Amino acid sequence: MFSNNPSADRIAELTRAAEAGTVRPVIDTVFPMQDIAAVHHRLEAGGVRGKYVIDLRLP
Repeated sequence: MFSNNPSADRIAELTRAAEAGTVRPVIDTVFPMQDIAAVHHRLEAGGVRGKYVIDLRLP
């Protein structure tokens, strides 16, 4: 269970799981920085199943 205000113990538990490789984020799409406005529109529309990643590298 996830919370918007997790306890320090919960954060430590999640950190251990991530470091052990038992918890991994699901990445939906990687977007270039210049598409940031479109990313916000898609997030606001809902239905996101994974994380959106913004690539900050210059083209």
